[in-house]
Amino acid sequence: KSSSYLFYTLYVLAFGLVLGNFNGYNQKYLFLDSPWFSNNGQAFFVGAMFFFLTLFTVSFLRLKESNPKLYWIFISWSFISVFVMICSFFAPYNFNVKVFIYNGIIECPCLLAVGIYRWRKKYRPSKYFVTAFLCVLLGICTIGLLTMGLLPDTFFFHNAALIGNAIELILLSMGLADRFNLIQEEANILQKNYATQLEEEVKLKTKELN
Repeated sequence: KSSSYLFYTLYVLAFGLVLGNFNGYNQKYLFLDSPWFSNNGQAFFVGAMFFFLTLFTVSFLRLKESNPKLYWIFISWSFISVFVMICSFFAPYNFNVKVFIYNGIIECPCLLAVGIYRWRKKYRPSKYFVTAFLCVLLGICTIGLLTMGLLPDTFFFHNAALIGNAIELILLSMGLADRFNLIQEEANILQKNYATQLEEEVKLKTKELN
């Protein structure tokens, strides 16, 4: 019942739909004869992807407990993604593309920076988050360089975003498992401290009674 797992699952679903739209799989298998999904549907999926990614980030990195100011900044920023999703239904395609591209250009470095910040604060699971995010950014940059003609159109470069996403999902799954283990370790420490404190209180009361 951890919210991190819910946001992770919804992020994976949205990212899958973005890649499916980009490669034409959605049009072929899911949304037949629906040009809206081919055009403005991409803006909706990208907005959903960034929305759930932001919520996953603040939950996974425990920003609410560690830095409430950063937590509210990212929560507020997530509504830009909601704005992109709403605009996909009535705004022109060119406008939607510009909005979600600018949103991604600004938000991606911020998400990576907050992951590095938590890593420096000795939050163990954040190392998986940072490494996973770097893999995705590398894949996206590779696609960008391929589109500009700066890289050859090989199988690896053509599927760089998909490969980066696959590695990201593996690393984030490992990060979620490590986060669960960390919560258990912290709970065990609290339990031991409580038991020690209780034992000392019992000894003190016994001494007073004697």
